[in-house]
Amino acid sequence: MPARGATYPMSQPENPPAQSAKTSDAAESALTMDGDGIVVDWGPEAEAIFGWSRADAVGKKLSALIIPERQRESHEQGLKRFLVSRRGALLDRAIEIVMLHRDGREFPVEVRISSEITKDGWRFPTSARRVDEQK
Repeated sequence: MPARGATYPMSQPENPPAQSAKTSDAAESALTMDGDGIVVDWGPEAEAIFGWSRADAVGKKLSALIIPERQRESHEQGLKRFLVSRRGALLDRAIEIVMLHRDGREFPVEVRISSEITKDGWRFPTSARRVDEQK
C-alpha cells in the first residue's frame, strides 16, 4: 500500500482490462469518473466523505473537486497514460491516498478504482472510505 500522500496516477500495468470487460460493480461505487476526468455519478457515500452534493459534483472535473492541488497533474497524466495503454497499476486494488474535502481539509481515504468500457466511453467507478474515522 502506498504511503499517505501517495499520488493517484493510473500508470504502469499489470494486465490491461479487456475492451468489453467490466471490472467492478458500479452499484457499489461512491463515484464514477469518465475518460475525460469528469464526474458522471456521485453517490451518497461520496457526498458524506467529500462534502460535495451530487448536483455540485456531476459534470465537474474530479481532480478539481477531491484531488489536492499538488497531485492534480499526476492524476491527469495517469488518466492520459491509461487511455493510451489501457493499463493502470492502481486499478482494481485498495489504495490509501490523501484526498480533499469541499472545505479544503485533506484526509486519508481508501479507494478502489475500477475501469469499464461503455457505449459512452471509459468509466472509472470508485469506492471510497475514510481511513481516519476508523483509527
